[in-house]
Amino acid sequence: MAFVQQHLVILSSYALLLIFAGAMIGGETIAFLASILCHRNGLPVQWVFLVALLAGIIGNLFLYYLGRRFGDAILVHHPRLQTDVLRFRSWLRNKASLLAFGSRFVYGAGVIGPILLGINRFPLPRYFLLNAVSAGLWAAMVVAIGYLMGSKAESLLDNIQYLEQILFVVILLILLRWLYRHRFLTMHKQQSKEHV
Repeated sequence: MAFVQQHLVILSSYALLLIFAGAMIGGETIAFLASILCHRNGLPVQWVFLVALLAGIIGNLFLYYLGRRFGDAILVHHPRLQTDVLRFRSWLRNKASLLAFGSRFVYGAGVIGPILLGINRFPLPRYFLLNAVSAGLWAAMVVAIGYLMGSKAESLLDNIQYLEQILFVVILLILLRWLYRHRFLTMHKQQSKEHV
C-alpha cells in the first residue's frame, strides 16, 4: 500500500504536466477526466482549465506548423490527399476562419483542420487569434462539464457506498438462506435414505 501511495504522490506532483501532455495528445478526454478528479485530489480546477487551454493552443499550432512546413511534401507523396486538398481549396478560401475556429469542435476535424490551414498558408496571426479563442471556449466547456460531473459523481459515490452496504447485507442474507436450505435439504435427503 505504501508503494501505491508513494507513486500517487509522485503522480500528483506532476499532475499538471501530465494533463498538459495528455490534453495535447488525447484532447478533451484527459482534460475532462482531470476536471472530474478535481473533487477527489484537490487539484485546482482553474489550473486544469489553464493547462487545457495552453495544450489546446499549442497542440493546434504544432499541427498548423506541420501543415505549413511539410504539407507540400506530404501531398507529393500522397496524391489522394492532394486531390482532397485541391477540392477543398475554394471552400477553404471562403470558410477558412470558420475552420480555424471550429475544427476542434467537429469530430475528426481536430487534427486535419489545422494541417489543411497550414498547407493553404492561412495567415498565422489570424490563425493564432481564432485558435486561442476557440481553445478558450473548448477548455471552458470541457473542464466545466467535467467539474460538474465530478461533483455529481462524488455525491453518487457517497450514495453508492450506502447502497453497497445494503447490497452486501442482501447478498449475505441470500447466501445464508441458500446455505441453510442446501444444508437442510442435504440433511433431509440423508434422513430419507436412512428411513428407507
